[in-house]
Amino acid sequence: MNKVTGGTGIGLAIAKEMVKVHFGEIMVESSVGVGTTFTVRIPVLNQEFIEGIIHTENVDKSAFINNVLVENDEVDLSDIKKKTRKQKDKILVIEDNSDMSQFIRGELGVHYDVEAAMNGEEGFEKALSFGPDLIVSDIMMPYMDGLELCKKLKTDERTSHISVILLTARSSQKSLFEGLEYGADDYLIKPFNHEELLLRIRNMIESRKKIREKFAGHLSVEPKNIEITSLDEKLLQKAIDIIEQHMDDPDFSVETFSDLMAMHRVSLYHKLKSLTNLSTREFITVIRLKRAAQFLRESGMSVIEVSYQIGCKDPSHFTKLFKKQFGKSPKEYRKESKN
Repeated sequence: MNKVTGGTGIGLAIAKEMVKVHFGEIMVESSVGVGTTFTVRIPVLNQEFIEGIIHTENVDKSAFINNVLVENDEVDLSDIKKKTRKQKDKILVIEDNSDMSQFIRGELGVHYDVEAAMNGEEGFEKALSFGPDLIVSDIMMPYMDGLELCKKLKTDERTSHISVILLTARSSQKSLFEGLEYGADDYLIKPFNHEELLLRIRNMIESRKKIREKFAGHLSVEPKNIEITSLDEKLLQKAIDIIEQHMDDPDFSVETFSDLMAMHRVSLYHKLKSLTNLSTREFITVIRLKRAAQFLRESGMSVIEVSYQIGCKDPSHFTKLFKKQFGKSPKEYRKESKN
C-alpha cells in the first residue's frame, strides 16, 4: 500500500517572510526536468537606517511586529483557561502532516476537547460523529483537500453550522478569496502564532454562541413567525413543521423525528444542540409546550384537552413540564393571559 506523505507546507512561506523582514526579495526560476533555482537578495543596511525605519510612523512595521517581536507578545488567555473548569468546546483538527497535527492538538488540548483526522474524507466523517463546534483544517491534503471539505461542510445541513478555519502557506489574495468563497469562516497563513490561533478560535466560538442564543430567542415566540434567512434556519423550520404535523401523536419519538428529518440521531442531536442549546427530546418538548400555551390563550379547551392536543397522555406530567417551562401552571397561565 502506497503511503501519501508530504511536508508541512511552510518552508517557502517562512523563507519569504524572513527575507521580507530584512527588506529583501526572493525570486524563483524553474524548468521541468532541469531543476529549480531560488535567488535571495538582501540589502546591506546601516544601523541608523534600520532605527529610522522602526521609528517612522508612516512605514508599515507589520513585518517587524509579526515576524520578529511576536514571540515576546503575551496575550491574556484567562477567559480561555476558565473554560477548563466547564464543559469544553469541541475542536476537530484536520491535518495530514503528523508533526503539525500533533503540535496544533497539543496547543488546543489544554483548552478544548480535541479530535484529529488525516484528510478531508476522514475529517467529514468525524465531523458527523464527533460534532465539533469548530474545525481547523489544512488546505493541502490528499484525497479531499481543505477547500473541497469546506464546501462540503457548508452545503450539508448536518454540518453547515460548524465554523471552519483554513490553514495554508499561500499568502496571496487569490488564495484568500478562494478559501472564503468556499465558505471558510476564517483564514490563517502558516507560519502562525499559536496564541493568535487560540484567540481566533475563542472569538469564533463566542460568535457562534450568540447566533445560537438568537435561534433560542426565536423559540420564545410562535414558531410560525421565524424568518427563513439561512440554511440553518431552514432546517430549524423544517424541524418545527414536522413536530407540528405530529403534535397530537403520543408515540412521536426521537427515532421517528430523526427519520423524518433524514438525519442520523447523533447528527440531529449535534445540530439542534448547536443551534438551540436543546437536545432533540428537549426541542420536541419545547415546541409542543409553546403550542400548548397558544391553546390555553386562544381556545376554550380544558387543561386535559390541551394535554392530549400536544400528545401528552398524562395531564399531571403535562402540568409539571408546563410549569418548568413557563414558571406557572397551565391554569395560572390561562388566567393571567385573560387578564
